[in-house]
Amino acid sequence: MGTWSVGSVVLITLAGCGFALVGLSLLWSARPRRATIAGHRTPLARREAKTWSWPPGWSCSKPDRALTVAEAHLTMQMHREHSCARKRAAFETLITAGRITPDSSRLY
Repeated sequence: MGTWSVGSVVLITLAGCGFALVGLSLLWSARPRRATIAGHRTPLARREAKTWSWPPGWSCSKPDRALTVAEAHLTMQMHREHSCARKRAAFETLITAGRITPDSSRLY
C-alpha cells in the first residue's frame, strides 16, 4: 500500500468516527427529559400535584404567635426593604434572643 492509500484510509476512518459521534450526540440530546424544579430531583409534574400555599411570613401583618429565631431571620430577609408589623416583631425576637444589638443612635 502506498502512502496515499494509507492516508486516505486513516482519513476516511476518522471522518466516519466523527459522523458517528455527531449522530449519537444528536440522538442523545433528542431524548425527552423530564422537567424538574431547579435544585430538586423530583419531577415537576409530581410537585405540581401537591397543594400550593404561600410561604410563611409572606404577609406584612403581625404574626399570630411568637416567631422562632430562624423564622425571625427569614422574616428580616424577606422584609428588608420596608418596615412592617411582621418585621418589627422579628426584630424584637432577634433582640430578645441576643442575635441583634440595636444601634443606640438610630430610631427604629
